[in-house]
Amino acid sequence: LRVIMISAAATGVIAVFAVASILQGLGQIYVETKYGQDTLAMFIRQMDQSVTAVDEEDARQQEEWYVYHGQSMASLLNVHEGFATRETLQRWCDILNIDFVMLFDANGNETLCNRDYSGFTLNKGLGNNSSDFHRLLLGIPSIVHEASTDATTGLERQIIGVTLPMADGAHGALI
Repeated sequence: LRVIMISAAATGVIAVFAVASILQGLGQIYVETKYGQDTLAMFIRQMDQSVTAVDEEDARQQEEWYVYHGQSMASLLNVHEGFATRETLQRWCDILNIDFVMLFDANGNETLCNRDYSGFTLNKGLGNNSSDFHRLLLGIPSIVHEASTDATTGLERQIIGVTLPMADGAHGALI
């Protein structure tokens, strides 16, 4: 009976140590998993911030690219008045992969467009806050708007405009 009791006690002690070891190991795995989860969440958050920053920089560079080409077009139109034709504007649109180019006089009225658009002014037809483009007539070099939907046409577009120097010293606009 004594041997059985000693064997049972030894088996009980071994079982308690085994269960304690298993529980300790599971606890350690849980803690390491939690730390790994927190680290992974922080890594994902930093990656999202990096992607957002890259996207914003890409959009800014693309806007600068369009402003540069708009200013180049305005310079060419200022030097060579013969370029102010619907065909030339359409060719530029095809090359630069843009929807339309509109020219406006010093009063903010449309004078030429590569498409059959007519009657546009700097007050209507160019999306939200289109009257902001009136500043181009004052000589502001460029204006870049976020994409918006125009109530007149129903089209969602990002509008970028540059000032268009005119022969009499006034300023028009190239949108």
